[in-house]
Amino acid sequence: FAFSPTGYFITTSRIGAGKISPKSEWVHAGSSVAFEAWPSKGYQFSAWIGSGQSSYTGTTKTFIISINYPVSERAVFRPVSPRKVILS
Repeated sequence: FAFSPTGYFITTSRIGAGKISPKSEWVHAGSSVAFEAWPSKGYQFSAWIGSGQSSYTGTTKTFIISINYPVSERAVFRPVSPRKVILS
């Protein structure tokens, strides 16, 4: 993590198959940033795992935080379990 007099670096990453926004980037201090997760076919969104002051950890696909510190957010996508059909 790095500090700049005018902003902070946010780091985003994912586990599993899916898309996330935003990409890792510098943002102005005090900016509100929306984070979003979209699972790929065959996957479901599981959670965001955040680290850093004012980060978010939870199961909401979309959230907004104010960036006043460096933040890291990781989206977790899990494979969808196939349903078992029992024929009798």
